[in-house]
Amino acid sequence: QIVGILETVESVTPEGQAKIRLTIDRLFHEFEAGAILQKFDSDVEDSGRSEHPMAKLYGPLVGASMHMTVDCDGKILAFKGLSSVFEDISRKIEKDPSREMLLGKLERLKFTFGDESARVMWGEARLAMYAFKEVKVGDAWEKTMVQPFPTGDLEMRLQCKLGDVDARK
Repeated sequence: QIVGILETVESVTPEGQAKIRLTIDRLFHEFEAGAILQKFDSDVEDSGRSEHPMAKLYGPLVGASMHMTVDCDGKILAFKGLSSVFEDISRKIEKDPSREMLLGKLERLKFTFGDESARVMWGEARLAMYAFKEVKVGDAWEKTMVQPFPTGDLEMRLQCKLGDVDARK
């Protein structure tokens, strides 16, 4: 699965708080089960293969945006995932003959792009490698995140160190 995200800084306050929009620009998913190969790629109009059953779910996500507010220390102050988009998708598939299968897959997508898990996956994890302070070669910093999962939370610790600076012009 490939997800392309465009990041746009919408505004920055004098105190350093940034409002950032994360827009899904591309989704690609391929599924193979025995002789069946299904593919969804938002960048390809006709893949020449059977339509991926999740196209009804993936299609509306392309162009949808998540929003976050980050302070000057890299702490996420607010995060809005795609929960409202999933409500629209649920209504659209209400009378679909494959509704039951789609609902199960929709729940997994809600996990990936819903407000709580998306905050970690698309917010905290993407910012974790930045120190949000001046650093020099050899400096190290650490970030800890907790990713909620249906089977229990996963605590992740990222240890970073600035190893070198390439002064190319």
